[in-house]
Amino acid sequence: MKKLFILLFSTCVGMFSQENAKKISFSYAYGIEYDYLLGKPSAEATGENALFFYGDKLGSFANVNVDLLLSKDRHLGFGFSKSVHKAVLNQEQNLYFDDMLLVLKEFQNYNTTDRYDFHFGKSFNNLDLTIGTFYFINKSNSFEGEFDEESEEIRYVIQTNIDARADNIGLFTSLTFNFPVSETLEFGVNGKMYAIIGQVGVFSISPNAVFKF
Repeated sequence: MKKLFILLFSTCVGMFSQENAKKISFSYAYGIEYDYLLGKPSAEATGENALFFYGDKLGSFANVNVDLLLSKDRHLGFGFSKSVHKAVLNQEQNLYFDDMLLVLKEFQNYNTTDRYDFHFGKSFNNLDLTIGTFYFINKSNSFEGEFDEESEEIRYVIQTNIDARADNIGLFTSLTFNFPVSETLEFGVNGKMYAIIGQVGVFSISPNAVFKF
């Protein structure tokens, strides 16, 4: 009877352990991003009397991942990241008449990018290497002048442009160094690099937290 009890107990513990093996992980990172395509343009590029809405090269970066743990060292999942590049603009431009100016004074301009990705990763001890593909949507401001032929009015419009073309796709890779705290919690540092067609120039680094369920 004692041997039977031990056998049943061991079987139940084994089944319980298998059922409660970590299957899902959730990670969150928040840090900084560098985008070499952004930044204040030169006067030669935009003209001395022109408004140009831009974001600083350095911005904030946030990332969320949900992964299926295929094994102890492999995972497959989806991610979402958002980057925000802010700049304070002080500019002015002559309008249609020489004595009319449009002035931006301490204008806080934002350039944002949302990325949706699908990825695969593999762990090597405390290092995790992930590669994947992503789709992105960019939002930025612009200034345009237009002439309404019906009303014969000249209009100047500051508008937000949403770039969500079907070919807004790219590849990325990330490297994370994790410090295990427990079986369900890890802290670390994540570095990421994004590349779109013909361009490699977006990098991020951020503290990272991983929760396993």
